[in-house]
Amino acid sequence: MIKLFGKLFAGKPEKDPADDESAKAQQGINDPVGPVSLEPEMAEAATEPRRTWIGVDLDGTLAYFNGWRGFGHIGKPVPGMKARVLEWIAQGFEFKIFTARASVPEGIEPIKKWLAENGLP
Repeated sequence: MIKLFGKLFAGKPEKDPADDESAKAQQGINDPVGPVSLEPEMAEAATEPRRTWIGVDLDGTLAYFNGWRGFGHIGKPVPGMKARVLEWIAQGFEFKIFTARASVPEGIEPIKKWLAENGLP
């Protein structure tokens, strides 16, 4: 793999056509540009609803993990991380679990059950 990267990045880079003066002139790159106002775009962005979420890994981050024991076993919550997640929720962030357990259907229900049992939405 390292040899492949070496071959990809070895030697001189190809010349960028944008470096050519005639190409710049054709594209209008050398034309003077006046001040740019972002106010219309910023005003539009401020009126759009903003969805903000935080993804948290389950095993080894939100829950203690001492090796795989099946979908039905999830360790106890890590107290500091649980408190942090609850604080984020109180601040208005949406909270999502990011875990490989959910890559198969049978992994989802135990996660939902664990969240409910541990006071997490």
